[in-house]
Amino acid sequence: MGTIRKIGKSWWIDYRVNGKRSRKRIGRSKRIAELALKDVEVKIAKGRAGFETKKISIHKFFEEYINYINVTLAHRSATRYKAVIDHFGEFINTLENPPRYIQDITSALLEHYKQSRVGTVSNQTVNFELVALKTALYYAKKMKYLRDNPAVEVSKVRVVNKKLPRFLDKVEIQKLLQACSPDLNDIVIFLINTGLRLGELTNLEWNDVDLNQRIIKISAKEDWVPKAKQERQIPLNEAAFQVLNNKQNRAGYIFTTSTGNTLNHTLRRFKRACKKAGIENACLHTLRHTFASHLVMSGVDIMTVSKLLGHSSITMTEKYAHLAPDHLRGAVEKLEFS
Repeated sequence: MGTIRKIGKSWWIDYRVNGKRSRKRIGRSKRIAELALKDVEVKIAKGRAGFETKKISIHKFFEEYINYINVTLAHRSATRYKAVIDHFGEFINTLENPPRYIQDITSALLEHYKQSRVGTVSNQTVNFELVALKTALYYAKKMKYLRDNPAVEVSKVRVVNKKLPRFLDKVEIQKLLQACSPDLNDIVIFLINTGLRLGELTNLEWNDVDLNQRIIKISAKEDWVPKAKQERQIPLNEAAFQVLNNKQNRAGYIFTTSTGNTLNHTLRRFKRACKKAGIENACLHTLRHTFASHLVMSGVDIMTVSKLLGHSSITMTEKYAHLAPDHLRGAVEKLEFS
């Protein structure tokens, strides 16, 4: 236990931490000195209970965190997170009294950062940046730099009129397939019928395929992990099965160029095929949206679609729910309470 004592006109607190005596001048108010001593005692108690934090500068922490995400996240995700860290660092440098240590980052500071970004970038981007910073600070908590994550107290920005996913209708699909070269045609058919992300397609190996069971497995590799580390199995329908069954070389990566290299120019070739087919506002990810959208329109429930897509939360899949009005009506009409 510590003590308070008056020396001259000022009140001091006197306490020990790990056997070392410390004294601190508080001021002329005995009440404030009592509160200050209680605060110190709580901090000492937390330290003894295993809640003691390790001090680290903001700069050093983010250096460590970037090294961490470089080996745990996909390259694209790591790049986006690093961009957020850069924006946050620029914001801190504009402050009159910038925080020095990771422990100095408060919910008020993060709220200030959020307000500074609103109007500069889209609300969706602001919300992504808040999630990225929250994730970084959870890592700080895990490493015992923080006792609590201050980002938890910061609410997201309201997003109005969220843009619905672009998907291809059946006519557009046929036009696109007619505009594709044979190897690109295989890729488009496979993506439309499996819903894979481009990274999942390029990292798909024959070891991930069971043609007898008609199943493919999305799993981590030495130099690549699925988004959100979600591994899953996807059944192959007839169209997707035939794409794989018709391939001759069954070793290593499945989808490569004619020389065995990775699909570096697929995006460019896909854009050319879309232009030739007269299809606008489409990218390779549109094929994933097409897969999900047509499943929902066919009456497949959102939970199943979410599992096939490998979403970490069903909330991410709910953007397709508006496409199932007849399915929802059919569900409601099963009730008979008259």
